[in-house]
Amino acid sequence: METLVCPHCSTANTPGNNYCSKCGALLTEKKAADQLATRDLYPDPKIGKPEQLNQKTPEEILLLQKRMGLESRKKSGANWFYWIAGLSILNSIISLVGGGLHFLFGLGVTQITDAFAYAFAQELPELGVVFLGIGFVISLIVAAVNVLFGFLANKGRRWIFILGMVLYALDSLVLLFFKDYISFAFHLFVLFGLYNGFKASGDILKLQDQLAHA
Repeated sequence: METLVCPHCSTANTPGNNYCSKCGALLTEKKAADQLATRDLYPDPKIGKPEQLNQKTPEEILLLQKRMGLESRKKSGANWFYWIAGLSILNSIISLVGGGLHFLFGLGVTQITDAFAYAFAQELPELGVVFLGIGFVISLIVAAVNVLFGFLANKGRRWIFILGMVLYALDSLVLLFFKDYISFAFHLFVLFGLYNGFKASGDILKLQDQLAHA
């Protein structure tokens, strides 16, 4: 199969890719047109509406294609907050029932909270339910905060990406302190994903300015 050449930056891409590996533009103009006709990609009124696509110049359409790729990258990065929340809760549930497994992407701070709650419950059986309940409620609150982060990050709030990365980096240091090197390595992978989402959200803002002045 022939390589696919990006119409925006002329980068050669392997067959099967929908987006350019370098600039994020859609590699198939027909697919781009189809998606632009069915999705609202213009939250900024300065850019226009889907029905105005026929009035766009080829350069503007290429910029819109690039934006679609950036939107996908931003969403992928922002959705890591949902994964962090969900897996942290699963880790807490596993700890609550006395399981010995844990998901590596989950937060270290909730695992430590659960461990302390379980230890106190073992020491004071008569208050065991209370300690375990407190630990689980703390995990629920932390998970809810991450869900909120995911929602706001998907809305393009760049400061949420920054705050989330700082907090997750601190959580990584907690794991490093307890010598959980495997979880620490996976945390670095998630931080990279969050950074990609942060960078894509910034590139979208720059692209909006280009489209506004195109």
